[in-house]
This record gives sequence, structure tokens and C-alpha cells, in this order.
Amino acid sequence: MFHPALRQLNNIKSKIENLVQEHDLDGLNHKTVEEYQNNAVDTVWHQLMIAIHTKELNKSLSEYHETIERFNRTLQEYQKLNEKILNRFSLIKTLYNHQRYNHWRGASVIITSDSHYLERTTFDLSGGNRTVLFRSAEGHADYVIRMDNPRPVIWLFHQLRNAGTCNNKHHFYACIAEAAKYYLARHACETDSEIQQLLLHCLGAAEKLITENKQFVQSELDEINSVFEEYSTH
Repeated sequence: MFHPALRQLNNIKSKIENLVQEHDLDGLNHKTVEEYQNNAVDTVWHQLMIAIHTKELNKSLSEYHETIERFNRTLQEYQKLNEKILNRFSLIKTLYNHQRYNHWRGASVIITSDSHYLERTTFDLSGGNRTVLFRSAEGHADYVIRMDNPRPVIWLFHQLRNAGTCNNKHHFYACIAEAAKYYLARHACETDSEIQQLLLHCLGAAEKLITENKQFVQSELDEINSVFEEYSTH
């Protein structure tokens, strides 16, 4: 189905061709005819391009806005989770002591108390995005978090998954696993206070990552708007 501007463009081309065929051009200024043709076609072509780009732009803008709103909802859920960890930690202790939080394996992350799981050696060729990886043959996952009581961290991973992650889930969970391993290397996490701070530390890493993703999408959206505004004024 032709766009109306495209039909108009074809009609103008046909009229100009008829003008050239039906009239004796010896008495006409060829340059004037060519200028009319070029100007008319350029004007309609410009309108057509704006119409097409506007349709595509609206579709893209809608997707960008939906992504930003999704990140906003995720950050709101993270804030609720933060308040729960801070103010209702005794309740959280009863929640994470459920057997469903005994073991986590997903997105190449294992959280366990079992000592037989080994961490693979990985080389990330995608600048930290974990989209192009070389992995060693030995090992069970890219990240293995081993704890005497892994349930608090596993509980948090489930909460983050339910609240929302970024599009690259492997990158997301790798960042949270790195945050957990960083904290565990510096704290014994034997007291409720240390476990609470561990959860807040990991949640902070997730919040930082989602915020950075949101800012990146917003910057792309602003750039698209800027380019289209500049294009439409010419």
C-alpha cells in the first residue's frame, strides 16, 4: 500500500514526463523545466521521508519510553526491597530460611554451600558486557559463590529477578555476583548485621547497574530526538 506522499510523488513525475513528451521543448527553457522537476520531486520526497521517519521514530520512541518506564518500576521495587532489608530484617530471616533458597544456578552463577563446584576461567572480549566470552573447559559456572549459609544471598537473587533486571541478564547477575564476592572477601558474614550489609551491598550494585542502563537509554532517546528535530527543519 502506497503512502499518500509516494502517490503524489509518482503523479508529479508522470505530469512532468507528459509535459516533456507532449510539448515542443524547443520554445521552452529546459533549465526551468528541470528546476521545476527537481524542486517538485525534492519537496515531495522530503515530505515522504519525514512521514516514513516519523512513523519509524514513533515506534522507536515508544520502545525507548517503555524501557525507561520498566527501569523506573524496577528501581521502585529495589527501593521497597531496600527498606524491607533495613527495617524488617527479622522477617526476611524467616523468609530466606526456606529450603527453596538452598541452591542457585542460573546465568552462569552458582550460589551454594557445596564445595565441589568449581569456578571457570573466563575471558570477556566484550568490554565487560559478557556477550563474547572464552571459557575454560573445566569448572561449573563463571561465578561460584560458596557460603556456609548461602540462603540470604540466594533469597536476594530471587527478589532481584522478580523485581526486574536489565536486558543482558548474564551481565546483570555477573555484576551482583562480583559485588557479593567482593564483600565476602572482606567480611566473615557470621552476624545478622554483616549479612544485612551484604544484602544491601549487592542490592546497591543492582541499583547502580539499572540506573546506568536507564541513563544510557535516555541519552540515546535524547540523541534521536535531537537528530530528528534537526532533520525535520531542513
